[in-house]
Amino acid sequence: MAKQSKVEIAAKKALKDARAAIDRAVRKAKKVNKSARKDAEALMGKLEKRVDKAKTATSDAAKKATKPAKKAGSKPVAHPGAPKKSGTTGNKRAAKASTAGAAGAGTSAKVQATASAKAPAKARPNTRGKTPTKGATGSAAGPSLAELRAQAKASGLTGYSRLNKTELTARLSGK
Repeated sequence: MAKQSKVEIAAKKALKDARAAIDRAVRKAKKVNKSARKDAEALMGKLEKRVDKAKTATSDAAKKATKPAKKAGSKPVAHPGAPKKSGTTGNKRAAKASTAGAAGAGTSAKVQATASAKAPAKARPNTRGKTPTKGATGSAAGPSLAELRAQAKASGLTGYSRLNKTELTARLSGK
């Protein structure tokens, strides 16, 4: 056998080291790829959960939007399975007249006819303690809070959402 030169020995060593480095890089790439897949799967799971929540919230909002709005001052609607209240018609005079008429205790036909002919009074909305609503043009007090907030947003003010009408007016006039 011929003796190997120093150059050949160094070349073989460099080749061996290069193969080892390639093997390490391949193992590292597989490990990173495996952890990246796990991370991607976890993120996909979270994303699917959020999408499901959003779908549920959207369908709930759609259901609420399709329900008829309850009018202010209107009586609640009795459910089909709910027990019925006896003798409550909303008009106390008519109820009294009808119960008295049913008993036949000396009530005249005229009183009964008058009481039953009366329609229940329309319920007025409760406006106690509330400010009257303004028209689209606003009142003499100036623009509405929503209009002032829109102006503040357009002018680039920050923190305008937590200001009241007076503070917003002062900020906008000072700018």
